[in-house]
Amino acid sequence: MRTCSMSFTSDHGRRNSRRVEGEARAVRAVAGAGLDATIMAAARTVRKDVDACLACDVDEIALFTAGSDLHIKHKLAMTRDQVKEAAVRETGTRSPTGSLCPS
Repeated sequence: MRTCSMSFTSDHGRRNSRRVEGEARAVRAVAGAGLDATIMAAARTVRKDVDACLACDVDEIALFTAGSDLHIKHKLAMTRDQVKEAAVRETGTRSPTGSLCPS
């Protein structure tokens, strides 16, 4: 068995919505192709991204988040504790079948 990983985020604004929809279609197609592989998608620790991965029926989700003080403060507009809380919360997200995501 092989692992195939893909990365996309759900929140690129209106001008990129077609591209995001296209990425989601591509991920769903690969996930549903019956390959002898574990299909993994990467997502930010943002509920919309995790939900988008779950909707694509991938086998695993790799979560990532910003780690630098500048990125946390200026791009995310969060505190380090808020970033940690989001990571813990999204790590505990469950799929519609009840399995813990990521697997």
